[in-house]
Amino acid sequence: GFEGFPELRKLALTCVRFRENGEYQLEEIIATSPSLEKLVFWEVKILGDFKEWVIQGPNIQDIQISSSKDLGWILGELPSLHSANIDILDYLGGRDFAKFLAGFSNITKLVICTRHSPIDNSAEQKFEAHEEFQNSQWTGGMCANLQFVQITGIHWLPNEMTFIELILSKARLFCTLFITHGENCSMSNEDAMNKILSYRRASTCAEILFKGKASVTFFRS
Repeated sequence: GFEGFPELRKLALTCVRFRENGEYQLEEIIATSPSLEKLVFWEVKILGDFKEWVIQGPNIQDIQISSSKDLGWILGELPSLHSANIDILDYLGGRDFAKFLAGFSNITKLVICTRHSPIDNSAEQKFEAHEEFQNSQWTGGMCANLQFVQITGIHWLPNEMTFIELILSKARLFCTLFITHGENCSMSNEDAMNKILSYRRASTCAEILFKGKASVTFFRS
């Protein structure tokens, strides 16, 4: 049987297309490469229906994934992971975003970009993120080591603001939040920043760096 790559330290796949069920091949390659430290997927495609599969390894420190669609991966045991850069062009489907974030529990630097979240302007959308909801979404050590977050092309939507409040109020080692805004924002930059600055901060070192408009334009439907 397949014995993996015991000495492999970096796995980078660029513009690779897998046949149906190819995600399980990827899962096996990663799991049987115990020395793997860095994982890079750039425009990897997997044919067939969406299926969840697991990325895990004892020594993986850095994960970089850029794809046009959600490839179905979830994070398993990654005790050494300290940084991740995730760029998914399409929306994260029906994913539970809190569960998705929970996979990054040991991380110190996290960049997530999902450019096309569906927004229905034909119907009023109301969501109240009360304290009970926030506590239920943020389990004990979730992102306890998180220090840096970059949010690019924000529209100051309620769910985005709730995410920022959650990070600032729960991450005890947090240092820096970098923010740039996109087009058609739901409120003025001044109002948004005043609101953010009013959020409670679990870390006394936490700072917010507002960098103005994103260099790449992010439009809201």
